[in-house]
Amino acid sequence: MKNILIIDDHDFLLHALELALEDEYTVYAAQSGEEALGLMEVLWPDLVITDLNMPGMSGLELIKRINLGGVNLDVDPAKKPQNNSNANPQGGHRGPSLQRIRPKIILYTAMLTPGLIAYAQGLGVAACLPKPFELGKLKNLIKRILSVDCGD
Repeated sequence: MKNILIIDDHDFLLHALELALEDEYTVYAAQSGEEALGLMEVLWPDLVITDLNMPGMSGLELIKRINLGGVNLDVDPAKKPQNNSNANPQGGHRGPSLQRIRPKIILYTAMLTPGLIAYAQGLGVAACLPKPFELGKLKNLIKRILSVDCGD
């Protein structure tokens, strides 16, 4: 089963997405970019879905850190987050000794502009979604992105 990491500072949306996707994917959740980086020390997801505007580290800064492989920068190992779902943590790309394959990334925001889309694509973001978005559209997008990744 593919691993998805969702990052959003709004509890309601974070848990709604977690519940909507947990039947088809192993879903992990983080409420900040910093928490996501800590989680990525022990789990390397196949897909990252992140909000743009969050307190502290923005979604774009998180994406830059993922691209640089800097998941352990400025993260206190004592504060590593726990898995927020009851899903089996097996699968995906795990552990620091394995070569990490950059996860696919979906960025969403209420402030989506053509300039932001171009910038995000330059960072390797697979897709940008305007908020609010339809859950069905997100699910189809996830399937398309992950099927391209694994050749399904």
